[in-house]
Amino acid sequence: MFKKALKKLTIQYLCILMILSILFSFAFYQLSVGEISRGMRGYESQVMSSPNGLSLSPQLDVQNMRQNQLAKTSSRVISELIFVNVAVLGCGWLLSYFLARKTLKPIEEAHNSQARFVSDASHELRTPLTAMKTELEVTLKDKNVTKEELKGILESNLEEVDKLSNLSQTLLKLSNGDNKAMSYSKFSLVEITKKLVAQYDKNSSRVEIKTNDDKAVVTASQSSIEELVTIFLDNALKYSPDDSIIKINIFKSKEKTSFAITNKGSGISEKDLPYIFDRFFRADNARSNGGNGLGLSLAKRIIEIHNGELSVTSAENAPTTFTFSLNN
Repeated sequence: MFKKALKKLTIQYLCILMILSILFSFAFYQLSVGEISRGMRGYESQVMSSPNGLSLSPQLDVQNMRQNQLAKTSSRVISELIFVNVAVLGCGWLLSYFLARKTLKPIEEAHNSQARFVSDASHELRTPLTAMKTELEVTLKDKNVTKEELKGILESNLEEVDKLSNLSQTLLKLSNGDNKAMSYSKFSLVEITKKLVAQYDKNSSRVEIKTNDDKAVVTASQSSIEELVTIFLDNALKYSPDDSIIKINIFKSKEKTSFAITNKGSGISEKDLPYIFDRFFRADNARSNGGNGLGLSLAKRIIEIHNGELSVTSAENAPTTFTFSLNN
């Protein structure tokens, strides 16, 4: 599809370029020949008005010379303009192809991204649905199923429904995220971080918080930033040993307020690092930990809406640090 569009757009660009070139050539020819003709007529007038005068025969010779010279000049100008237009055609084809490629590239990338998103979303939705369907079909065929077994099947199906619900909510947040629809307010990044840490680390044994500002007040959508901190906190706890320490550092400068969270674990390989914020992407060493690969993608979307910065540093079997910064 894009090959045909590329060819069609290249031809359209080339046609526009050649039309402009031909119009310019025509205008240049008219101006050039007109100026030459006026110059030669001026010379002829000077000769005719000279004190000695001219007989009829010399007058005709001057006129013939002017016409011959004008014809030769016109022919030379036409030849040169033809050469120029042929050169424009050759160079214009390359230029048109380059411009068409550049024009279609973001459209093609968006199309491919959408196709991958639909494919991945379909796969993620199909997995819990298949599990539910299989369990229900097996249960219906079993005539000796007990009440306890039915209860277990319902509980299992309820878990799958929760997964589908969480997945659909995350997808909606990713597609509907709009900074115009968000309510911004001033709040303490330190306070909401402590509140969320208390929910995950009730014994205060795994997460350490350091800051150079006891409040670190930011202006943003509080609910979105709480979700952002939750994503990074959940990931850090999920992908690190149970006895390891998660370190959070909140530091404020004149222009930005930054949040950095570091955990020890298997780390992220160099080949996976560029893709971890892509939707549904999960590194090989993270697939066994569950999840749907949407958390970091949502985090990236939240940062984009707030015009902030997001980065990650990691390596295999090394600590991983996610850092985001918000404008003060």
